[in-house]
Amino acid sequence: MGRERERLNRDHRGSIGCLSACALWLLSKREARDVEGRFKEVRRKQQDIIEVVTVKL
Repeated sequence: MGRERERLNRDHRGSIGCLSACALWLLSKREARDVEGRFKEVRRKQQDIIEVVTVKL
């Protein structure tokens, strides 16, 4: 009985660790997409500024 309980506890801890690792991975992927989106937005604004300056010249 003691060994079975130890095994269940160990398995349970492993699954909790896996779930938290998966959650962190998903969060990091979402943050990476957010950063990529902001970077693209900044690049578009830079292109708009370059076009405006080019037209005025």
